[in-house]
Amino acid sequence: MSNLYPPGYSGGGKTTSLSSHGGERRVQSRPLQPVRQGHLDRLRRPHRRGAGARARVTTLHVPLARTATPLPAPGRAARPHTRSRAIALIAAVTAFWLAAIPVATSVSATSVSATSASTTSHSTAGERKPRLMAAGDASGTPFVTALISVRGNSYGICSAGVWKPTVLLTAAHCVIDETTGGPIDPSSFFVVNPGTAFRITSGGVEGATPARVVQTFVADDFRLRGTDVPGDDIAFVVLDQGVGDVTFSRLATTAELGRWLNDRTPVSALGYGFPSPSSPTTDIPRGAALPLLRVLDDFRNSNGLAILSSKQSGIDACSGDSGGPRFVIENDAPLLLGNIAGGSCNGLPGAGVIGFTGMSYRTLANAALATAGLPLIPSRPQNVQSSRVEGTTTVWWDAPADSLDTVVAYDVLDTSGALLCSTAETTCSFATGSGGVDGMTVRGYNTQGEGDANLVPTAEMLWPEAPTAKVLKASSKKKPIRIRVSPVDYPAVTSYHVTTPKGKVVCRIDTTTSPLECRVKRPPGKHRFRVEAITEYGASVPSPLSTPVRVPK
Repeated sequence: MSNLYPPGYSGGGKTTSLSSHGGERRVQSRPLQPVRQGHLDRLRRPHRRGAGARARVTTLHVPLARTATPLPAPGRAARPHTRSRAIALIAAVTAFWLAAIPVATSVSATSVSATSASTTSHSTAGERKPRLMAAGDASGTPFVTALISVRGNSYGICSAGVWKPTVLLTAAHCVIDETTGGPIDPSSFFVVNPGTAFRITSGGVEGATPARVVQTFVADDFRLRGTDVPGDDIAFVVLDQGVGDVTFSRLATTAELGRWLNDRTPVSALGYGFPSPSSPTTDIPRGAALPLLRVLDDFRNSNGLAILSSKQSGIDACSGDSGGPRFVIENDAPLLLGNIAGGSCNGLPGAGVIGFTGMSYRTLANAALATAGLPLIPSRPQNVQSSRVEGTTTVWWDAPADSLDTVVAYDVLDTSGALLCSTAETTCSFATGSGGVDGMTVRGYNTQGEGDANLVPTAEMLWPEAPTAKVLKASSKKKPIRIRVSPVDYPAVTSYHVTTPKGKVVCRIDTTTSPLECRVKRPPGKHRFRVEAITEYGASVPSPLSTPVRVPK
């Protein structure tokens, strides 16, 4: 099958076998019911530039449906502890309805035998088709671990993305007790060495790291919905020690999500789920790249964004894949988008794998980071503006509203994620030529590179308003004319030049003057004026002509 491995990752070889406990296995299925109409804030497609014209606004449009394939039927998900803030996203788009989509769950088993070898059945990875279901063997990847809870005679297996050495991203239902509705005791969890096989025995979990769970963080509003998939099925897990040196570079931003959806960028998935519906065992991670189908901003009243992917070449999420990471490797950096909350585990065409994005739960993530002693993630820059003077583009903004003290620098990026400009200030200028650059974003970030981004509006040429002119009374033949100028919205104006229609400068106005005005004496006749804003990068486009004034004879 094509496209079995995540972009930027080459699949590993064989792995050791898993001995699994016998007894009855209980796998829950949570169908996705139709969701109500929602809106996406500022995820619009950049407007194309026609000949001689420039787009007025740069945004990323999210088409909500990627395929006309009918949607399938039932699967599952889990529950959150710190309230996640309602998120502002990026401009409104079309309404949608989603019907009957199944979702994946953790693997659960009961009646675990204490020591008897007869209660375990041995099998090797080579004896069954490797799947996230039908996905490639991802043994050796540093980005996913198995999160296993052992409670008395039962155990549950989930996957988790290794976001930080001591912070994991998983699904909420993986850390919530379905019987009590409360958090699972952290001491019952085992964390497997990332990318390796494991074996559950009466003595614990072979292949587990010494790391123990300190605390789990799920949204306060999270509630299980019987067999239906709940909203906010995302959780962060803090460990007492690291589980590896290689982790994801950072959380992907909402702007990057919009771009990947528009560009149909395959988003990789990793998980320790069942290799197929008929093979309810799990021991090694598997990986695949699945295209995004929709972004849901109000899935079951969730505080954050849900992402839905279509199945491809029979690849689907199964029990045990819950909590596994969704990510994209861009410019050699693995960016963690979110998790797997569920899947249909049938491989049939259509939608099937659903999850939630990490950055849209920034407040929840920050609670985990604070517990782990790591810097908090700043919110995105505010009130972003841009303009061009000759061949230079300048972008400026207000500082983030949240966690401002953790910001160490800002980056302005192009549509591919390549760096255009970096600064510790709130303004940045860079050469872009006469055409400028569409689809830019600006992002403030902390010492670990974490931070959300905002879209930069299309940089139009700096163009002042026409000045106003008034003839003043005077006894001389040449009457004085008072010319007033409106300030331009640009951070680096050094002065204003008032000119004749032919471009001859008649006066200069310092930016510290208030109001911005100058007086000139002109001979009798009709007069009109323009103004140019002067910057360190050159002069703006001359303004339109002022309303004519007449100096009497």
